[in-house]
Amino acid sequence: MAPSRRGMGDERLNQKIQCLKRNMAKISMDQLRIREEQTSVRQKFAII
Repeated sequence: MAPSRRGMGDERLNQKIQCLKRNMAKISMDQLRIREEQTSVRQKFAII
């Protein structure tokens, strides 16, 4: 691979990694919110 091409590939790879990291963060936030909702539902109905 030519040196100039490699830089472009790295840039594209970095963008993909950043995108993945954002998706992972979003997923973990969703999981936290779901867990909180489940907890509040349990408290409402007093299910242990």
